Amino acid sequence: MILKGFWDKGAAIRYFLRDKQFSYSVDLGPGSGMLGSFLKPHTSHLVGVDYVPQKFILQNGYDEFVQSYIQDYAFPPQCDSVFMLDSIEHMLDEDGVKVLERIGTDRYIMITTPSKMRPSNPMFNPHISVWNRAKLEALGFQVYNYMYLVFLRDLISIREAQKP
Repeated sequence: MILKGFWDKGAAIRYFLRDKQFSYSVDLGPGSGMLGSFLKPHTSHLVGVDYVPQKFILQNGYDEFVQSYIQDYAFPPQCDSVFMLDSIEHMLDEDGVKVLERIGTDRYIMITTPSKMRPSNPMFNPHISVWNRAKLEALGFQVYNYMYLVFLRDLISIREAQKP
């Protein structure tokens, strides 16, 4: 399914979170935290987890910053939602799968990622994997294409929390 009318990632995120409210959310790999302002209205507590501290993250709606590699982060039991907004493509496939397994199925998860390999700046944290529709659907996600910057089609993937 291609969602039309979302010319920016924030609009797509707002659409999928429009009726959601969480108590404790973790954003894995938020970078500068510029997407935190779209997440914060939907959670009581927003934590950014990244291995590079960013001075602007607490100004973008985050309540807390944890300096950690995503692969090493221990999810607190009160965490009910996890966001990986343009971060999973910066991990090897096997590391991404391990992180998703550690998150479990009892938490809401939203992933945004490019739909194909795109050039990235090798001086920073380059894209090293592609997370396509088939891979994400095999992991239990509902996957949607959305237009981004008018000419790019990216993926937004949702896995609702499974109740025990």
